[in-house]
Amino acid sequence: MSKIFVIAVREYNAAIKSKAFIISLILMPVMMFAGIGVQMIVAEQVDDTVRKYAIVDRTPNESLIAFLKTAARSWNESERFDPKTRKPLRPSFALTRIPPSPANSEAIKNQRLDLCNKIRDGSFEGILEIGGDAINPRLEAGAITTIGPDPLAKNRSDERILRYQTNRPTSRDFPKWAEAVVNLAIQIKRFENAKISWREVQSLVSPVPLVSKGLTSIDPKTRTIDDAPDSAQIAPFLVPFFLVMLMFMVVLIGATPLLQGTVEEKSARIAEVLLGSVAPFPLMLGKLLGTAGVSLTMLAVYLGGGAWALVHFGWAEYLTVSICVWFVVYQIMAVFLYGSIFAAVGAACSDLKETQVMITPVMLVICLPMFALGPILMNPDGALATTLSLFPLSTPMLMIARQAVPPGVPYWQSIVGIVGTLAATIACVFLSGRVFRVGLLMQGKSVKPSDMIKWALRA
Repeated sequence: MSKIFVIAVREYNAAIKSKAFIISLILMPVMMFAGIGVQMIVAEQVDDTVRKYAIVDRTPNESLIAFLKTAARSWNESERFDPKTRKPLRPSFALTRIPPSPANSEAIKNQRLDLCNKIRDGSFEGILEIGGDAINPRLEAGAITTIGPDPLAKNRSDERILRYQTNRPTSRDFPKWAEAVVNLAIQIKRFENAKISWREVQSLVSPVPLVSKGLTSIDPKTRTIDDAPDSAQIAPFLVPFFLVMLMFMVVLIGATPLLQGTVEEKSARIAEVLLGSVAPFPLMLGKLLGTAGVSLTMLAVYLGGGAWALVHFGWAEYLTVSICVWFVVYQIMAVFLYGSIFAAVGAACSDLKETQVMITPVMLVICLPMFALGPILMNPDGALATTLSLFPLSTPMLMIARQAVPPGVPYWQSIVGIVGTLAATIACVFLSGRVFRVGLLMQGKSVKPSDMIKWALRA
């Protein structure tokens, strides 16, 4: 047992005293905040160019083109600007009226071809074509009146739809704006034709806005009732996201040196000297304990900084002591769980190139909780969230994410998750120890995953 702790202390000191550890400890939050800053800077870089579009209005007497041009003028002069800073947020639109061709299929096809060629040579960004029967309020046979897109829109003829053509499908500013404006104009025309006041109808059907807030609480100092601010709705999403990202980064930063160190010791034949004084399994266990100590050191720094930030913004209630305790427990299990696999892969491989292939499946498993994080935060009590969080390989990240979203998870799920992860961790450490014992002395031979499985089951 003393040898295990000697190895653990040696691994811990070697890690935290290295320049790489100190640099990574500083750079990780810097890179995270730098990424947020870059996104904010990029978001401010708005395309302020004038984009030209051709409008073909096939309605009787081209009754909608004037409405579109008026709306475009309003858009260019006010709507596309930030109301506070008056900085442009969207490009401006220049609409060119194109007289509609005769209403026969051949003439329409020729006109579309001619306009598409003008898009190709750069004269226009796109073409908006308004169907001649778009104002007619009649429904197709069997149509269902629902809120949202028309379920039969794909089956309607060109006379009943808005048609947009462009060679830049990723640019969505104009088609979204045009769809809203044209549909508003069509509604107004339909009300006018029915001799109904559109403004009165709009007043009657105007929605009541919903404002989301947190829970009302009592100030412990003044004993006054405080209403929750609107920003309180952001914290339940930011805190679990921060915890999962922190666990993910700590596992990678802590376990990757374990992999590299094992490969270097093996290739330099240092492992043979170490095995002369300690058995393979205690050697791997000591390395894992040292890695866990490094992880706890990183957690002390980052959790302390995160707690200070939450207190500063008034979100301290979302990072309770119990969540921090659970987080530390799951973090240690995750380090042992994945660290043992990393150590086994390092012992089985002869150089770092081999490890890149062997570690890919492990990295996919580690990243699995990140892929499912969005849906789980939206519905933390759902069947998907419960099932994935009880899967031992994803329990550490997903269970802490669910616990950080009020009101948390039932205690039985936390206990089942702990038991399942603990069993998986013990199994991984045991099986990885077998692979570590055999692979550490293997030299000059490429190892396959099937070989590692044989060593784990038969060693």
